[in-house]
Amino acid sequence: MQTTRSRIPPHEPRRVSEELRVGIDVGGTKILAGLVGPDGSVLRTARRNSGGQNASVVTLEQTMAEALSEVSVGVRPVAVGVA
Repeated sequence: MQTTRSRIPPHEPRRVSEELRVGIDVGGTKILAGLVGPDGSVLRTARRNSGGQNASVVTLEQTMAEALSEVSVGVRPVAVGVA
């Protein structure tokens, strides 16, 4: 399942100076990425299936990269955290 939710229009780019960050949660069944504003509010999210316990490292890496790319469209985050 792939889903994206956004509070910022795709045509409204943000600059690095706004200190946007991306958090990626890697779980057993899903990978969830979120674009976070300076005040801690979640501005955009993307969800991907992780492939479960049998997923390879390459599959997880590709899926995390897809989610990161999706939430970062039009912005340049200053940091990315993975948990």
